[in-house]
Amino acid sequence: MHQLLRILLICLSLTKVSTSFSQNLDAVQLHKADSIQKLLDRATKDTSRVMLASELSRVLQTINQKQRGLTMAIEANALAKKIQFKRGLASTFASIGNAYRELGRLEESTEALVKSAEYCRSARYRREEGFVYHNLGQIFWAQGDTTGAIRCHYKALEINKEINVLNRQGFAHDFLGYLFVQKGENKEALKHYKASLRVFTELKIAHRIALSAGNVGMVNLWLGNNDEALKYFIVAVKNYELENNTKGILWIYGLISNVYRGIADYENAMKYNHLLLNLYQKVDSIRGTADAYQLIGETLLQKRELEKSRENIDRAITIYNQVNYAPGIYGSLLTLGEWYWVKGEYMKALNVIEEVLYTKGEAPSKSNIADARKWRGLLLVHLNKPIEAKQELNLALDYYQKAGFKKNFAPIYEYLAKADSAVGNYEAAYNNYKLYIQSKSADMATLSVTEKMALKFEFEKREALAKAELRTRNIQRNAAILGFSLSVVILLLIIYFFRLRRKNLDVEKENILLQKREIDRIRETESFKSRFLTNISHEFRTPLTLIRGHLELMEDQVTDSNLERVKEMQNNSELLLQLINQLLDLAKMESGTYRLYFEKGYVLSEIKSFYNSFQS
Repeated sequence: MHQLLRILLICLSLTKVSTSFSQNLDAVQLHKADSIQKLLDRATKDTSRVMLASELSRVLQTINQKQRGLTMAIEANALAKKIQFKRGLASTFASIGNAYRELGRLEESTEALVKSAEYCRSARYRREEGFVYHNLGQIFWAQGDTTGAIRCHYKALEINKEINVLNRQGFAHDFLGYLFVQKGENKEALKHYKASLRVFTELKIAHRIALSAGNVGMVNLWLGNNDEALKYFIVAVKNYELENNTKGILWIYGLISNVYRGIADYENAMKYNHLLLNLYQKVDSIRGTADAYQLIGETLLQKRELEKSRENIDRAITIYNQVNYAPGIYGSLLTLGEWYWVKGEYMKALNVIEEVLYTKGEAPSKSNIADARKWRGLLLVHLNKPIEAKQELNLALDYYQKAGFKKNFAPIYEYLAKADSAVGNYEAAYNNYKLYIQSKSADMATLSVTEKMALKFEFEKREALAKAELRTRNIQRNAAILGFSLSVVILLLIIYFFRLRRKNLDVEKENILLQKREIDRIRETESFKSRFLTNISHEFRTPLTLIRGHLELMEDQVTDSNLERVKEMQNNSELLLQLINQLLDLAKMESGTYRLYFEKGYVLSEIKSFYNSFQS
């Protein structure tokens, strides 16, 4: 496995994967900054203001407001000096040092952090002292002093264990793991990555569990423990899925593709490689795209699809040269050397490998150099230079043994045996061949376990997909049943309301018929009354006419003393006749045949006549 794997751990695990959470974390940190600012605005005690301002300064550093954070820390430091608040001085100097480090001003950062450490010891402020040593470790690492960085992170770890701050213990183990990877001490790195995983598992922080599990798996992959590597990769994938972190999932898939390559399952390896390529192209990551082409080239090389493999290796080299990324160039050159090896063009392979060993540019990593020496040794055996080959192979073997890269033991022992045999050292050749058989057997045993783990992983994936599909189908079925049920209910409601409406219409129709009958009955009654009044009026007129006739005859025969009474009788009979005529007129009005007649007269005489009719 070439230097690309180291790139995946160092670059992807500590930058790309961690930044996949940046958007969510920025939102959280912004909310936290707002909350601290509100508390700071309401704070009345100077000591509270100092500590809140120092904390706010650190939060601002995480959301790329470095200069504002530095200014706030300096102002809080001035207030702490004014009130002689030792804990406040320890905290603010630490915040100032952190801000200067983020701004790349390492000397000023170191000066501030050293002052903070003095105040921490004076005030017995152990938590802050752990933070100070963490920052000092980062500065030593930035200055290339890996040993100093490890010493500071161990001190931070010791303090955080003493005061039982779990999350900072996890961070310290993470950084120590990374630093030991830089030194090539992978077994020590593995120990710290596992400790980090235990801490974050206890804290139940999914994205940190995923990152730590990925790192543990990655180092196991380097050490040839493919079955262990795959086990931790599965843990990482499951936790990234909980966070819906696509980049993290694909980072682990990139590593899983290397496991599949190791067990010659090239179909699955290519599947994960293309997932990586599509993602990097989607997010316009030029270097990531080169990494994906490199992985595809290596996989196709192992499949012995040489033409396609060369196309992808050349693409990777071209992109790495465009962005001037030396580690990627060295990794691709090593793969290109292997490509020539497979073709049997040993001199071309040797020339490419020596470009890595004797480069005049940026120095290759120890891992790159060891890989180059291994390939140079193998090639020199083929070119009949066994003594020089043995020197290169022993140098590579020495590095691999220290780093614990067991997977590289078998080819080196095999070719050491060939080199010893070529120079006539048959005893050494026999011993190296025995070591080759032992290493090969161990690799085969590991391969068998890894295949089982890979099959289990794929089964779990397919089972998860099947369950997801089943859930989808169940949801669709339930939705269909619910839709059908709702349709039936709506149809029943429509039928019910239709029948209710029809019933109401029938009731209204019946009511209308009853009203019509009532109206007809009333009309008939009124008509009867009108006819009755007309008839009775006619009946009244006949005797009244006879009475009036007799009164007219009596008028000439009565005495003067009775004349007045006769006239009164005539007037009343006249009035009665008018009333009868009015009843007849009313009947005509009801039948619509009445006509009004107007005549002139003397109103007063009419009123007087009407008045006299009531006099007895």
